[in-house]
Amino acid sequence: MKLYHLLSFLAILISLAASAQQQQLPSKFQSNILRQSSNCRKSVTSDASIQLQYVAKTLESGDIIDKKTMDLSPGTNAYMSREMTIIKGLEQEILGMCVGEIRRLIVPAALHVSNDGQIANKAMIYDIEVLKVDSPPLLTPVFWLVIGSIAISYVISSRLSLMADAKKDKSQ
Repeated sequence: MKLYHLLSFLAILISLAASAQQQQLPSKFQSNILRQSSNCRKSVTSDASIQLQYVAKTLESGDIIDKKTMDLSPGTNAYMSREMTIIKGLEQEILGMCVGEIRRLIVPAALHVSNDGQIANKAMIYDIEVLKVDSPPLLTPVFWLVIGSIAISYVISSRLSLMADAKKDKSQ
């Protein structure tokens, strides 16, 4: 009889442990900053081209599934390439990240989609590091220097032309 009670007690403990394990699985997208950038001069904007590196692991076992370095252009559906369709909401999470910053994204199974079907329906952890950010041409200092130089040249030539016209009128 004691053995029966002991086995019942163990069965209850095992079922409680299993339900606690299932409750720990995330039900929504989560993001944490693992390492801040020490010098944030460039951050990811919706129109910048970036290079990032990520490591994908299963949440349950921690097994590394994938590790890649890739170039992306946020805002242009570049995140819908074969490699990155697995992360819905990635674009919003990396906006504002600085070069050298690392974020951990936890993607629940319900939001995890894979083209190849190998890792679908599993909660995943992605550690993402931004390696490089290239600003679009309109935001570079050289672009604004050229535009400023053209504007200043226009103002100076307009004034010189007005002064030459004024001199011409006085001499007549």
